Amino acid sequence: LQAIRSDRIHSMILWGPPGTGKTTLARIMARTTRAVFVPYSAVVSGKDVLVEESRIAGNQAYAVQGDYVTVRGSEILRNKGGVSGDEVLVETSRIEGNHMSKASGGGVRGRSVTVLDSLIVQNTGQNGGGVAASDQARIIRSQVRGNRAAPGGEAGNQVMGGGIFGKGRILVLNSVVADNVVGSAKTPERFLGKGGGIACQVRLGGGVFVINSALVGNR
Repeated sequence: LQAIRSDRIHSMILWGPPGTGKTTLARIMARTTRAVFVPYSAVVSGKDVLVEESRIAGNQAYAVQGDYVTVRGSEILRNKGGVSGDEVLVETSRIEGNHMSKASGGGVRGRSVTVLDSLIVQNTGQNGGGVAASDQARIIRSQVRGNRAAPGGEAGNQVMGGGIFGKGRILVLNSVVADNVVGSAKTPERFLGKGGGIACQVRLGGGVFVINSALVGNR
């Protein structure tokens, strides 16, 4: 207590079972002193997954993975795969620098994906470097920038959607899709790439719907 009051906090590890007040104590210490509290989590997985106000970075696996996944107010940075699930909601978050070399959706992937008020930037995957949805994708008030779809893995030499890829319906509303790329410096001669910004394998009732949005510099 004296160390907190005098603002002379030393390095420490708070250990204990969930619900014993470790995070609360850390927040109190940060508020009382001149320290900065930065939430940080390791890989998160499960059936129903909620990641809130957290920073997950530098893992050699999907940072967040589950059946029903919600990521809110968080940063998912430089992992081997960002967010993966069946139904995925990403809200007010930053998904950046994640790389999945042998699967679609380096940033966010799922059957149904919704991205609200978020940044999806500089991620790499097969089909859909930034966002990949096997059914439907909804990108609302968000930015999908600088992502790359690169050949190899399950996609072979044919890849689509540097920014966004879907197999059903894609809605882009009040958003920016910019500077996304299909291919790489190691692209094979027989490579076939489609849709630097957005690509869709249309099913009955599917398609791409872009409303009040900007598509700029995709290739």
